[in-house]
Amino acid sequence: MEKAHDTNSQQYEFLKQSFAYIKHLTTLSTGAVLLIATFLEKIFAQPRWKPLVAVSLAGFMATVVSGMVVHSLLLLFAFRGKEEPNWIALVGGFSTFLMWLGFIVAVASLGIFAIKNLV
Repeated sequence: MEKAHDTNSQQYEFLKQSFAYIKHLTTLSTGAVLLIATFLEKIFAQPRWKPLVAVSLAGFMATVVSGMVVHSLLLLFAFRGKEEPNWIALVGGFSTFLMWLGFIVAVASLGIFAIKNLV
């Protein structure tokens, strides 16, 4: 019985940390979208390499949307006590990958844009 309790406790902690991780990425991405939209024209009068901003915005939006998908799937299927269907694992895995990729691409694009316009 002790082993089952440990497994449940570990699963609960994993899910708790997963939710926190997704929440942090989506919060950072949403904040970045709002800041970019608000301050872009005020900070850079004549921005160079402006398409990088569009790439960054698209990456942050992909992070938010895919994070919502993963979060929703975890909420719907994680606490049921049954094994989820294969398509759920596939969609969840793809969405998690897209969340990471979108965030990395967005931050890199925004960094390159800032360096190009500040130097």
